[in-house]
Amino acid sequence: MSQRLRTGLLASLLLLGNAAHADTAPEEPPATLAEVEVTGVMPGPGLWQVRRDDHVLWLVGSLSPVPRRMQWQSAEIDARLAEADAVLEAPGVSVTTGRGMLHAMTLLPSALGARKLPDNKTLSDVLAPELHARWSALKAEYIGRDRGIERWRPVFAAEKLYSKRVERAGLSFDSPASGHVYEAAKRRKLPRIPVTLVITIDDPRQALREFKQGDLDDVECFERTLRHLEGDVTLLSDRARAWATGDIEALRTLHDSYPAGACITALLDAPVLRQRGVDDVRAKMQARWVEAAEQVLAEHRTTVGVVPISLLLADDGVLATLAARGYRVIGPDEETFDEAPGTLAAEAAPVTP
Repeated sequence: MSQRLRTGLLASLLLLGNAAHADTAPEEPPATLAEVEVTGVMPGPGLWQVRRDDHVLWLVGSLSPVPRRMQWQSAEIDARLAEADAVLEAPGVSVTTGRGMLHAMTLLPSALGARKLPDNKTLSDVLAPELHARWSALKAEYIGRDRGIERWRPVFAAEKLYSKRVERAGLSFDSPASGHVYEAAKRRKLPRIPVTLVITIDDPRQALREFKQGDLDDVECFERTLRHLEGDVTLLSDRARAWATGDIEALRTLHDSYPAGACITALLDAPVLRQRGVDDVRAKMQARWVEAAEQVLAEHRTTVGVVPISLLLADDGVLATLAARGYRVIGPDEETFDEAPGTLAAEAAPVTP
């Protein structure tokens, strides 16, 4: 999902993982994995088209992480932006309280405590011995001698391990697509249409206290992250390379290869959030974006939009949904325009229940 969790409890909780990036870690061991060798100007994945009559929505699928040293060849999307009437933003989430917006920083000092396991436990207390041994080996390789992280909840420890692996592989979390489109919209003074799912939590401080003491079903996502790093260590690199070089077939296979996604799901599935009606965030956010896409297609002749590649290409993602509603969807690798309205481009993902 697009991490625009800007305020309130969820933002604070997700900031915990981001705060880990700023920690000054002890000296790391030498790199043992080759970096992603994608440098210079790269085409990116191209643009998808969603059409209804003479109205078109041009979509670029954003991805993070991407190769650190690549330069995105933006000529195609620049040409579409030059003729666009509006820009449709990527989906995001905003959290409020019943009394209005609450800035995340007001909760951050307390939220930092929520990063730790309750009752002074350590990872060795909550992980099976075999799993903790696997963690210790990867921690030594990617993080180094950081004893404080042993008191973190698995979800946050996995996030830091994952981010260190990404950095070591020559990848960057700064995806170029969204920033480029939004900067172009600013220069051209195009209207930007936000797509924000608003979540209301009336008692953020009480919710945070409950989160600190509550259990979190995050061991499975922790193990999944380790499995990715131990086994198919090239998966993220392959996905990043496919995005950079415009390998659409590879993206259709690898678009959802994101081990951290399971940990985000575990975080959002915490009982303290479910009890407050925070559930099915991804589905609700996608539905909100599809609704906005239909509106811009009705109101604007040409629109450029940004959407995460995982939401774009999923079997039940936004392209499949729009195609099922009668829109014509054409992929960047589509050579002809002969498909009947309401069908996806060749080899695009079918709709599934």
